[in-house]
Amino acid sequence: MRNLILTLIIWMICFTAITIGVSLTYKWYRHLGKDIYIHFHDVSGLVPNQSKIMYRGVDIGTINEIELDLTTGNPRIRARIVKQAMPLLGPQSKFWVVSPEVSVGAVHNLSTISTGDYVAVFPIPGKFTEEFYGLAEAPVDHKFSAGLRVVLKANDATGIEVGSEILYHDLSIGEVGEMGLSDDGKKVMITVYIDKPYVKVIRTNSYFANVSGFYADINIFTGSKITLDSIRTLIRGGIKVVTPDFKCPLAKDGDIFKMLSREQYNALEES
Repeated sequence: MRNLILTLIIWMICFTAITIGVSLTYKWYRHLGKDIYIHFHDVSGLVPNQSKIMYRGVDIGTINEIELDLTTGNPRIRARIVKQAMPLLGPQSKFWVVSPEVSVGAVHNLSTISTGDYVAVFPIPGKFTEEFYGLAEAPVDHKFSAGLRVVLKANDATGIEVGSEILYHDLSIGEVGEMGLSDDGKKVMITVYIDKPYVKVIRTNSYFANVSGFYADINIFTGSKITLDSIRTLIRGGIKVVTPDFKCPLAKDGDIFKMLSREQYNALEES
């Protein structure tokens, strides 16, 4: 009888150990996920087995290896994505490296000073794929996904670049996201994104003006005028928006506006 009880105890211990082992193995398998490969032009700040793949502050993967792609000469990272996040990663998903940024009048991504650089993702669900090409910076359409997108048509884009601010009463309400040429190649088409809280500012009668750099109007008879809006617009460029009448209808996504030059804007303000 005593041996039987001892045998039962041993079997119970074994059964409990097996149950715990199976449970742990299942949890490990459930989170195992798959490897993906992301090509970047620069991965400064990323550390193998330490840097993470993050989505809205949630850790969904770990960078396991950084290597040089001999075909392109650019770095490629191998990362393990947790299984729950795999359905989110379709072929159009976007990845970019997040690092602390210090610029004139602004400091961004301070949290990375303590957590280290990481790779952020804007997931677009679809058929799971293993190969991706990372972006040089955060996509503007993701940053302003809830806002307004309008297009400015200009004769030139002097001083303007991707990331240049859209200013309303010297308050930054958006930025330049894309730049290109019109179909006939005669105009510059500048896509700008307006942040959601300021969408109501943009009306059908709004006008935009290039206020990049400084402006000098030299006249020995009537006097000279030199204008510098801010150090920010001198360095990165800027576009000012003016809305004369808020009774006009709100602008719609994709609306096209003509962008004035500094000279045209000054003449309009003085009239």
